[in-house]
Amino acid sequence: MENIIWVVLLCAVLALLFAAWKTSAVSKADAGTERMKEIAGNISDGARAFLFAEYKILVIFVAVLFVLIGLFITWLTAGCFLIGAVFSVCAGYVGMNVATKANVRTAAAAKSSGMNKALGVAFSGGSVMGMCVVGLGLLGCAAIYAFTGNVEILTGFSLGASSIALFARVGGGIYTKAADVGAALVGKVEAGIPEDDPRNPAVIADNVGDNVGDVAGMGADLFESYVGALVSALTLGVAVVGTFNGAGALFPLILAAAGIVASIIGCFFVRGDENSNPHKALKMGSYVASAIVVVLSLVLSNVFFGSMSQAIAIIAGLAANMEALSPRHAKRIGKFAGHPLSRRVNQVSAFVNRKESQGAVLRHQLILCRLKQLHECLLCRRGVESYGPIHYSQEIPLLFQRDGELLVHLRRNFRQLILAFAVEFFSRIAGEKAHPKENERK
Repeated sequence: MENIIWVVLLCAVLALLFAAWKTSAVSKADAGTERMKEIAGNISDGARAFLFAEYKILVIFVAVLFVLIGLFITWLTAGCFLIGAVFSVCAGYVGMNVATKANVRTAAAAKSSGMNKALGVAFSGGSVMGMCVVGLGLLGCAAIYAFTGNVEILTGFSLGASSIALFARVGGGIYTKAADVGAALVGKVEAGIPEDDPRNPAVIADNVGDNVGDVAGMGADLFESYVGALVSALTLGVAVVGTFNGAGALFPLILAAAGIVASIIGCFFVRGDENSNPHKALKMGSYVASAIVVVLSLVLSNVFFGSMSQAIAIIAGLAANMEALSPRHAKRIGKFAGHPLSRRVNQVSAFVNRKESQGAVLRHQLILCRLKQLHECLLCRRGVESYGPIHYSQEIPLLFQRDGELLVHLRRNFRQLILAFAVEFFSRIAGEKAHPKENERK
């Protein structure tokens, strides 16, 4: 266990070192003419001024919550809350600071060297934010779990990240929309200045809002989502039995570390040329990183649980989030991942059928009605009524094969897809529990 935790911490530090290297590469790039530097400097100064003003208010909010959590829960949880808030601020601020540098340098690179150089600068600036988010998130979760061994303490860390994300995302978004409308009304309507003309101060404010809302706010939001996913997986993993003690809790951490390594390797495959589509270069990096994660998840699943079945859910999740997949590829993935997922649902259903109490059956019946309504709404929006009644675990994989466009839609609504499998899960429980005598005769 100790060796695995150290590997996880090392990968988290590796992500931060990679972000520092990319920051240095962006800073060394040419920033363009003096006029470009002046405009970029104004945007950067405005973004920092906004964040400092916002953080002055956040300090009071964080301090009050820190005291309340310490008094009514535990001071250790309060300390984790403070760490989560600080890490969230750092992820957003560092990402925004590099983005303001990368913006003007991307424009200068496109002007002097062409699209390929501009793609490299822009991607390097964006990768800093991503690596800071995953590096700080994994570092905080792994370090707290390593030193305390208590998963419940991690809820404080997650709460700290969520608190900052709330203010950063909403505050920055309101600011940028107000500046955008003000720039359009004053500049275009009243003064007759062209759109996005730097002579209009509101245009600078609009670009400031884009950085604080869509970069710093998005970074804090992504950090909160990443930490929440890790903490949820750790909380559930504690109850999972593996090949050694603590395997269920350590599996999400080592899997996240593997994702960092795969992402770093994938960054080196984002290469293009002047005559190629930059989207293809970005897709190549995603494909390489996803392939590495698939291989590592299969290996880690076998090591931690003695089976590769757990890796199927990881592979299905990767497939669902690969927006670049064509319907032709999507049908193949549906054929591969649909049937194993159905079997897993049936296995869990059979297990719960033996364990559930009569009181839980009533709750399942209520949930079943709501899930059916949600899934029927999904199918009606896609016009799938022609397929007729659906027996979920058997028919959904067939739908994947018959209609790749449908899978693309379901992939973008992955939660509804999971609900579809849950419908049969709960319906079997409700049916067999509600009619035990008929089941015995069968």
